[in-house]
Parts: sequence; C-alpha cells; structure tokens
Amino acid sequence: MQGRARSPLDPVYEPLAKAWGGGSDGVAALLAYDPPAGFQRWETFAVLPSASNPRLLVPVGSRRAAAASFRQYNNATDNWMRLRAELTGLLTRIGVTGRVLRDRVLVVADAGENREHSLRAHLEEVLGRSNLELAVRLGPVRPNRKPVVQILDRQGSVLGYAKVGWEPVTRRLVHHESAVLQGMAARAPLRHFKVPRVLHAGTWRSCEVLVVAPFAHPRWDWKGGRLHVPLAAMREIAEGSRTESLAASRYWHAARERLASALVAAPAANSSELTEIVQLLEDRYGDRELSFGAWHGDCIPSNMSRVGDELCIWDWERSACPVPVGLDLMHFVFHAPNRSVSKFQAPGRVIDSGAPLLAALDVDADLAPLLLALDLLEMSLRFCEARAEGIEVTDYGYFDNLRDLAHAAP
Repeated sequence: MQGRARSPLDPVYEPLAKAWGGGSDGVAALLAYDPPAGFQRWETFAVLPSASNPRLLVPVGSRRAAAASFRQYNNATDNWMRLRAELTGLLTRIGVTGRVLRDRVLVVADAGENREHSLRAHLEEVLGRSNLELAVRLGPVRPNRKPVVQILDRQGSVLGYAKVGWEPVTRRLVHHESAVLQGMAARAPLRHFKVPRVLHAGTWRSCEVLVVAPFAHPRWDWKGGRLHVPLAAMREIAEGSRTESLAASRYWHAARERLASALVAAPAANSSELTEIVQLLEDRYGDRELSFGAWHGDCIPSNMSRVGDELCIWDWERSACPVPVGLDLMHFVFHAPNRSVSKFQAPGRVIDSGAPLLAALDVDADLAPLLLALDLLEMSLRFCEARAEGIEVTDYGYFDNLRDLAHAAP
C-alpha cells in the first residue's frame, strides 16, 4: 500500500473528510500509508475491522489512546465484533498493533488548506487542550451518516465525544441534539436517567459541532442474557402527555406532510405502497385515542449504559414531541435482541414482548401493533427524507416489516 492513494473510496469515508475539513473540498480521506504528491498529511488512522468495512478508526500516535478507543465496541456491535475489539485492544497495549490493524486511512489536504482550520485544531481550541488523540466511529451509510469522534489524551483518558454535522441532514440533527441536551440541563433534575453534559456546541466553518462529556465506562448490562427495559426512564421522558385521536393529532398530520414532501423530492420504488400503508393505518386506527408526549427517538441498548445504579442515555438527535407514548418502548424491543442494524425479529414477536410492558406507561396493551407500525413508519420516513437530501441509503428492513405488519389481520 506504499505510495499513491487508492480511489475511489467507499462513500462511508466521505463524512470523515468533510468533517475534518469543515466541509472543504480540499480535504480527502485516502486508503494509503503515504499521502500523494502535492498533499499534506493531517491524520493517520488504523482501521477496525478492515478498510472495506470500517467501523472504528484508531489513532496511531499513542498506544494507550488506541487501546482505550476500543471500548466503544462494548455496546454497539455483535458478540464477534466485541470479542475482536477486546483482543485487538490487548494486542495494542503490548505493542503489536501493526500485525492486527494493517489498513490505514489518511486524512490529507491540498497545499491551499491550513492545518489550523482542521477539526483537530478546532477541538483543541474549544477544549483548551493540546496533543489530543482522536478515534472516529463510522458505520454503514444511513440517514444520520456523520462521524462521532472520541477525544482522548495520550494516556488514554477519554475527554469527550464530538459529533460533526457536515451536510443539511446531519447539521440539523447535531443542532437539534445540542438544543435538547441544553434544554434538559436547564430543567428540574432528572430522576431516572442522566444525559451527557454539553462541553461545546456551535457552528464551525460550514459544520455544526457538539462536544459532550463522557460517561464512565459505558456498558449495557445483559444479566443472564435478559435485557432490562428502562421503563421508568421512558415514562419520565414522555411526561406531560395529552390525549387525542391519531387522525386528529398534530403528530399524524406532520408525518403525512413529511412523507409527501420526501416522495415529491425523491420518489422511491415503494412510494405508492408506502402512501397506501399510511392511509390504511389511518382508516384502521384513526379514531383511536392515544397519549402524546416526548420520546428519545432512538432508544436502543447501544445508546445507553448503567454506571452503578445510574442509567445514562445519549444520542438525542431524533428526540421529538409530540409523539404517541409507547414508541420508545416498541423501538427498544424491536432493536434490542440482536444489537445489529440489519437483523430484526418478526413484528409478531415484538408485539408479544412489548404489549405486556405498555401498562407501565399507562398505555393499553392492544395498542402495541399500532405503536410498532408507527415506529416502523418513522424509520421508513427517515430513509425517505435522506434520499430526498441526495443521500444514497439502503433500508435494512423497516419498510418490509411495516408492510408485513400493516397487511396482517388486525
């Protein structure tokens, strides 16, 4: 891999380059060991598990920081990936990283770019620290495709996490999460969960940047293979709810408007079928009275952890109000078993698991099929809206499950 960069890159690397250069076209991410002629090296990362399937970009300047960065894998990956991360972290600590992580990604800039305008320089400025080590969490191309940067010192202590919104969708999401977290900090103390403390939020070049303080050793506890559902936190998030019919609600009118706008901007192969499903849900459930409140918007085990007796919840970029109370629960149950974005259990099993738990939220158990359908509709809408913004995304199965559920006997 010595010498010239290989191209073109998988689009999964585009957010890295755009975030590091503040949206500049003069910054690129390359699979290489050395920058091409005429380019300056800004960053060098090792890649886990491979350059063709990048999940974590690891700093190479500090062995301790590199080993510490693998802790990100404790929550959001399957058992094999967590085991591999633990093994790689051990090998990194004893100094054999190069044998395990052979692929390299460089962030390079052309001669006209000033290193002082890089994301690294910006983070050092807002945190008042120098000699930072940065690890970057990537993933498949999804509606919220943005890098999440783990900020460490050279001894491996985690100083914070940064999100960088680099195009219209992610800029809105990062700005919204900043507002949500700052709003929570200003209200009465939370009783059943904690949220990250905002260290910095603002606009940098053409990007939105949010930096939050870390939680201690984030890890979700699966005791005896059974997952504890954080019902008390879900109830607290939804507090202040009001009741009205689905069809008359502001929530439902907004969902229909979002769908219509997205499909006008970027018609999809399933456009007519998705529109028909929305109408079918309204015909079937439009008169049902629902409680409406706030929700987290992506309440899954990889977005939360327990530290002692405290529940910590992060990633509030999709939080919204009003939505039907119970959406967070059905979303959690739908996603929890496999901890993978591409593996879901059948809707019938989700309903069987989730329905008995709705009573803790003062929601009727027979609303479980509707609430699951609305959650799947929300996820389908997010993919539609991403395509409308020009982002090429693949729905991993939300629409297929929505269609199966909508056409099942009520």
